[in-house]
Amino acid sequence: MDMWRKTGKHHTRDTENSFATTSYNESDVRIKKLPGDSDLPIRKQRKRVKDMSNFCENELIRLLKSSEHGFTIQPDETTDIAELSILLVIVRYIHGTAAQENMLICKSLPTRTTAEEIFNIVNSYFKKHDISWDLCHQVCTDRAKAMLKKLNGVVARMTHKKILS
Repeated sequence: MDMWRKTGKHHTRDTENSFATTSYNESDVRIKKLPGDSDLPIRKQRKRVKDMSNFCENELIRLLKSSEHGFTIQPDETTDIAELSILLVIVRYIHGTAAQENMLICKSLPTRTTAEEIFNIVNSYFKKHDISWDLCHQVCTDRAKAMLKKLNGVVARMTHKKILS
């Protein structure tokens, strides 16, 4: 029977066994006190996470470049409760026989988000990773004003860029 609810102690008691679910070793305490080594595992974890992230991003870019049918993108700007603006770009493409959907870009935006800034972020990402605008067949939006202006909205700029490339 779980005794936590009754006694507030971190242990489980049953008829045959009684053991602590949380324990502290002296060796754990000594390891934490070593100078300079305490954040080494954290640095390794960060490096591994960064390496995995880079691998996933590079694999997605490889799939987009090799896609026979091209891809579509959906840029979306959002502001969170801390007044921070974020640009998300979702990409849809065919891989094998199935449609796939992944997040291509997630970048913070300056306080004043304009169609030009959004376009410049996407365009510089495409240039950095050598992604051709010819592969982008469609741009979907949430019909926000910055996205849809006829002459200088994000969709108009992306369409114009595709025609010029």
